[in-house]
Amino acid sequence: MSDSVTGAERRTAPRYGCAGDAEIVLPGRGLRYAGKIGNLSIGGCFIETRCDLERGTSVEVWMQAEGQPLRVAANLMVRRS
Repeated sequence: MSDSVTGAERRTAPRYGCAGDAEIVLPGRGLRYAGKIGNLSIGGCFIETRCDLERGTSVEVWMQAEGQPLRVAANLMVRRS
């Protein structure tokens, strides 16, 4: 199933291009998905990866952006196939 944003832009914060590696981790399940960061904002980020998670899934995102490590708790909001 694929979710997509339709209609007017709903973001409240600008997104900034950012290159780096990311890993989507499902705590307690031992699942990890490697990916590449596309952009970041104060309220979200775009990560290109091959994972089959449903919208709303709670994950941890471990990333290395511009040489700086970052680990955050997140929820999958949009998935495109």
